[in-house]
Amino acid sequence: LEFCRKLGLPTPKNKPASKLVIMKEYIKIKRALKNYTAEEIASIPELNDEMFIMGQEMRKLVLTACYLAQPTLLPIIISLMIRTSLKHGISESSCDAFLGFGFLSCAVFGKPNDGREMAKATELIITKHDLQAIKARFIFLSEGCVMHWTAPLQSSFAPFLKGYQAGLETGDTDSACWCLTVRCQYLFYSGRSLEGLQREISTYIDILSQLNLESHKQGVLPFLLAVMKLRGVDDVTQEYGDFDDMLKVAIETGNATNRGRIIFLQMELLVVSKDWERASEMLVKAGNLRRSSPGGFLGVRFTALDALIS
Repeated sequence: LEFCRKLGLPTPKNKPASKLVIMKEYIKIKRALKNYTAEEIASIPELNDEMFIMGQEMRKLVLTACYLAQPTLLPIIISLMIRTSLKHGISESSCDAFLGFGFLSCAVFGKPNDGREMAKATELIITKHDLQAIKARFIFLSEGCVMHWTAPLQSSFAPFLKGYQAGLETGDTDSACWCLTVRCQYLFYSGRSLEGLQREISTYIDILSQLNLESHKQGVLPFLLAVMKLRGVDDVTQEYGDFDDMLKVAIETGNATNRGRIIFLQMELLVVSKDWERASEMLVKAGNLRRSSPGGFLGVRFTALDALIS
């Protein structure tokens, strides 16, 4: 934020934004986009001013930090990025801004159709401006944060595989593996046979091990453990450990997202076994797990699970 301020660009203060400020920024974005279709957004000329390119790139980095540490600033940063893109031109960072607004439209403002329109605009920008280097990231964010609000999880299976392949081809292995990680989550809730699901998740774990991406591997392991427990596999903990071991790693590494996944899956298994008392105790102790997956499917699923257990 300080770097953007030194460039002379409008920059918010590093403090939580009020609901009133968030609504004002939402209205600003809606007004700015009022006369634009997805196709017209994609047809905006490319950004050429080096100062604005640098500023947009820094704001993009700030977006990721805000998502984890200061989420109330997201609408403000996204608003600044979108209005800069509309006025001065499209850059690679613009994709995060438009897709970010799509995420906010779905998860915060209850406008999933607006979210899909922003995802469409972002996809058109990538095609028209030949931004294939960020295709994997786009697919991960689009399918993981926007599409699940209005489409069945099964419709994301093929796109996630395309995102994985695109990431490997462009060197974006982090986004490629995010595609596999979220695809694994969707598979778990899609009614697949447990035996087939175990084989596929095991394959993902082997891939993540080969790529030496331990954090992604830790995100997939809880789902494999849950599937094996549902199948009644006796030696389930010998190779990968139990939920307690995984939870310890998540806490030690400060991985709040994976901590949420692990506790969430434990509650799912308790519900399946109709152990309502332990499920209720775990729910109270865990707190609001929606925060571990803001805008993602698991956050939505938690709402249903919370109601079921309570």
